[in-house]
Amino acid sequence: MYNSLIMKYLSILFIAILFISSANITHNNIKEGVKITVKINDSTEITIIQVIELETNLPIYYYSELLIPACNTGECKLINVDLYWDIYGNYYKYTYPKSSPLTKVNHKEFKKYEYSKLHKLLNDKTSKLKDLKFTDLTEKQADKWYKTDGNTSATIKFIDKTKIKGAVKTTHTLWHIANGIAQTKIKEATKKYFSTNNLPSLFKNDPINEGQIIKVMIDFDKFNLTQTQKLINNIEENNISFSKVKSILNKKITDKNLEKQILIGNYFLRNNKQNCRVKKINKSINYSNQ
Repeated sequence: MYNSLIMKYLSILFIAILFISSANITHNNIKEGVKITVKINDSTEITIIQVIELETNLPIYYYSELLIPACNTGECKLINVDLYWDIYGNYYKYTYPKSSPLTKVNHKEFKKYEYSKLHKLLNDKTSKLKDLKFTDLTEKQADKWYKTDGNTSATIKFIDKTKIKGAVKTTHTLWHIANGIAQTKIKEATKKYFSTNNLPSLFKNDPINEGQIIKVMIDFDKFNLTQTQKLINNIEENNISFSKVKSILNKKITDKNLEKQILIGNYFLRNNKQNCRVKKINKSINYSNQ
């Protein structure tokens, strides 16, 4: 019992260090916040943990350690990843143990470029995966509507062609966890945290229209991770045109803080706007946590 508690603590500590290593934050000034239980199917629940920065007393991210099946036949390897969300419930990034890489059909390991491709896919809230149930990924249900992969007869070919060939069940599972009910629960937890902890405003005046937001963005380099997320959330919630903020964010995407770079890059990906700088960021993310 004692040893298992130690191992659990070390595991959480290691994840935190990995996430914040490029954000000039150490494990000595963060703490766990609320824990959220999310049911992802009839038999599986996951726990999502809020992480608070002690210096600012602000939430900086949420994460969940996943060890879940990619199929319901017992033949697939378990998906072993740590999945991260920003404080407003948007998918942030993922990492996997180097000893347990992600796999495709016939247990073939992901190729290096496919990890970046998965990151891009998980940022795509309009993905075709959105309207597919797991049961749609079998030959019986798909035969009338989709061509299936001849190698497995159980993988829908049109998804494989446009996404990651041979990994439709893995990507489907992760996409629905990253973009499902967890997003709503995280956003609610953040809202509750801000309303119950008597925190000062992140900005002198909360920017809610185009002019105010662009004015605030001038000081972007001085923002901490929470302020960065708040600003991007204001842009999205107030439906500020991407074209209005693109040029400013495109300049700020070179911020020395990799975590802030990823946040901006994800905003570009959610708007289906990938440029060479965003591609460079995606490739610079260390998806392996060992």
